[in-house]
Amino acid sequence: MRKRLISSIFTALLLILSSNAYAAFGANGASSSPVFFSAGTGLSMGTLAASNLNLDSRSMVVYGLNSDLGMRFGSLKAGLGVEYNFWMQLKDPADLGGTNAQGKEFSLAPVVGYDFGIFSLNLRYYLSSKYTFDKADSSGNKLAFLSPKTSFAVDVKIPFKSGTPYIGLHYKKMEYGKVDVGGTESDLASGNEMTTSSYGASVGFAF
Repeated sequence: MRKRLISSIFTALLLILSSNAYAAFGANGASSSPVFFSAGTGLSMGTLAASNLNLDSRSMVVYGLNSDLGMRFGSLKAGLGVEYNFWMQLKDPADLGGTNAQGKEFSLAPVVGYDFGIFSLNLRYYLSSKYTFDKADSSGNKLAFLSPKTSFAVDVKIPFKSGTPYIGLHYKKMEYGKVDVGGTESDLASGNEMTTSSYGASVGFAF
């Protein structure tokens, strides 16, 4: 039931995106303001795997908030992005060897983008991110992954003709190089990194 509900919400968001995309083709070009700001919410489907914890790849649904702030240089823009996401495991832990990868993710990344008028293309490379599991390990220690490497995201934002609201699509890939067990950090050997990837749709406001 939960999986069916999430899939329905995700499908509805994509339908909103496709049915309203035409409105963007009458939009004006890039804003004349030297400062840009955006804030929105997104829904994604994704996967997560962590071999050092024997967490095989599993399907996840991701929802959360995001915001960007920076400067414009004509159609080019550069700034900083912040995200706070909730990752929810779709399958019951009993179906995955009793493991549960559900958690929360907080990330910071420099953002560069270009306004093409009818849409904007934005790229980000994550320099800071932390994924904290909701459940402690068998010893009662809180678990978290941090220190992203080779982690990036790309998104396309399509503004509505009438003003600042936007709809968009995004793809994100993360690879965490450290694990924190009960406050003690350690590096992960190559091939043992926790990896996540997700793709989805978003809505929000951009100025």
